[in-house]
Amino acid sequence: MALSALIILLISPGDLYNAGFQLSFITTLAIIYLAPGLMKKMHSLPKWLSAVIAVSVAAQIGSAPVIAAYFYRFSFVSLAANVIITPLVSAVTVLGMITALFSFVPGFVAEAVAALNWIFLTLLLQCVRYLAAIPYASIAVSPPSAVFIVCYYAFTYLAGRALYVQAGMAKLVSVAVTALAVCIGAHYARAECGKTSLMVPGIKRCPAAVIHRNCSKTVVCVTGRLDARDARSSVVRYIYYKGINSVDVLVVNAQWTDEKGIEIILRKTNVKRVIVRGSYIPPAGVQFARAGKEGVFDLGVGWSVNVSEDATEVKVDGSTASYSGGVWEVYSAGELKSECRCGRTGRQKYFKTEM
Repeated sequence: MALSALIILLISPGDLYNAGFQLSFITTLAIIYLAPGLMKKMHSLPKWLSAVIAVSVAAQIGSAPVIAAYFYRFSFVSLAANVIITPLVSAVTVLGMITALFSFVPGFVAEAVAALNWIFLTLLLQCVRYLAAIPYASIAVSPPSAVFIVCYYAFTYLAGRALYVQAGMAKLVSVAVTALAVCIGAHYARAECGKTSLMVPGIKRCPAAVIHRNCSKTVVCVTGRLDARDARSSVVRYIYYKGINSVDVLVVNAQWTDEKGIEIILRKTNVKRVIVRGSYIPPAGVQFARAGKEGVFDLGVGWSVNVSEDATEVKVDGSTASYSGGVWEVYSAGELKSECRCGRTGRQKYFKTEM
C-alpha cells in the first residue's frame, strides 16, 4: 500500500491534498489494522457476517474525520448502509465482470447476466434512496481541527491495540478514552457562544446571506436570484461548514428568484420557518408567514426581522444587518461597522464580517 501511494505521488504530487486519495488510503489502512481484531471479537457470528460488519466499522472509523473535514457531514446510517450495500456492490461487480467476459461470445448469456445485474443495481439504488431519506441520517459538523484529528487517530491506534493485546488492555482502553475526551474538548472548545457573523456568498450578485450566532439562531436571507448552484455550493456548504443542523428562519425577499435554489435550502438544512414577501409559496408542511409591504417579525432571544418592499433587516441585540439597493450593511450601536457592495469583481468571492 505504501508503494502504491508513493508511485501515485511521484506521478501526481498534488494528489496528496485530494480528498479521494486521502479517503482511499486512510480507509484501507483502517480496514487492514482494525478489521481482523473486530472479527475476532465477533467469533459467535457467521464468518461472512462478522467480516462485513468489521470492514464497515473499520471503514467508518477511518474515514469519519476526513469526510467531516472536506464535506462537513457525519453519517449515522453509514454503518448499516455498508452492511446492506457491501454484498450488493460485490454482486454487481462480479456480475458486471461476467457480462463483460461473455459479451464477446455470441448468444444470450451476456444479456441474461446483465438482466440479473440490473435487478441487483435497482435494489442497490432503492436501498441508497431509502437510507438517505431517513431523518437525520447525517448531520452537519464543523471541520475538525488538527488537534482533534491527531487525538482521534491516536485514540484509534490505542483502541486497535486493545483489540489484539490481552495483557494491560484496561490500561490501553483508559488511555484511549482519555485521548478521546481530550480531542472532543479541544474540538468543541473552539466555539465561542454569542459570537455573531454575517456571510454573503457570491458578492457579484449577492443572492443570499447567512446570519449566524454560535449556540443560538441562524437566519438565511434570500435577496436576489438564488439558483440551485449557488444554493448548493455556497449557502448550504457554508451552513454545513459552521456545523449548523437547522436554519431557524429563511427570509425570501426578492422580486424574482429561482425556486429550485430555495427548495435546496429547505431540503438540505431543516428550515423551521419561512418568511416570504412576494408570490413564492413554500412546499406543504413548511411553516411560513407572508409579509405585506412591510412586516416586523419577532424571533425571540433578541432577534427580529423587518421585511419591506425595498429592504431586509435582521436585528440581533444591539447589532443590525440590512440589505437594500445591492448593499449589505452592518451596524453596531447605531454606527456603520462594515458594508458589502454587490457587483464587485476581483478575487474575493464572498464577504464575511462579525456583528
